[in-house]
Amino acid sequence: NKNLSSGEGGIVVCDNNELFNRAWAAHDLGYPRDESGRLVTDDPKIQMWGQGSRSSELCAALAFTQFSKLDSIVACMHHTKYRIRRGLEEIKGLKLRRIIDSEGDSSSFLLMVWPTEEIRDRVVKETRQTKIVTGPKGLNNLRMPEWGLHIYYQIPSLVKKRGLNSAGRPWTDLLNEFAKDYSYDKGTCPFEDDLVSRSSLLSISPTLTDEICDHVVEEFQKAAKKYM
Repeated sequence: NKNLSSGEGGIVVCDNNELFNRAWAAHDLGYPRDESGRLVTDDPKIQMWGQGSRSSELCAALAFTQFSKLDSIVACMHHTKYRIRRGLEEIKGLKLRRIIDSEGDSSSFLLMVWPTEEIRDRVVKETRQTKIVTGPKGLNNLRMPEWGLHIYYQIPSLVKKRGLNSAGRPWTDLLNEFAKDYSYDKGTCPFEDDLVSRSSLLSISPTLTDEICDHVVEEFQKAAKKYM
């Protein structure tokens, strides 16, 4: 669940013009553009290799429209997440992710850490049967390992050290010689691995009603009481 999206993974917002132009250039042809949309090739600070995937006007228009709704979207998700979170705090043995800045939390997700992997699996299965799920193509109320490429050892390009070109860089670069024996297989980060093995995740939609939030809390409380 993203705060907003233009159909290609979202947008970059910054208050630094040079950073903005470098981000634009990396996504475009390696150079920024002027107000008329023409490439600026004579700026020595921004002469890069770009991806060649310039954002279309339709995507830009969609992002611009959503940006005007960003505050209300985040406010709705924040209300929803913390309403559910307050209910889950009553479950003994369940740990919730520590929030450093609750006011600044955009609240797209809610993470739960269960005592054991077995309890986590049973609670997720039980609550999914009570319709705490999204559509057939959605991902919600899932075991953390199901979160795919968000887990380091489930990124094949990282684990197998796939390069960006036939020379195998950056892995084969002499500057990275010191890290040639580094492994990114499961077990590299044991503390994280333990958390992942016991955690579940809820995506927070800005359209959830208080009634739905209370249903989510009630079903998790029932499942936790049954299996913990």
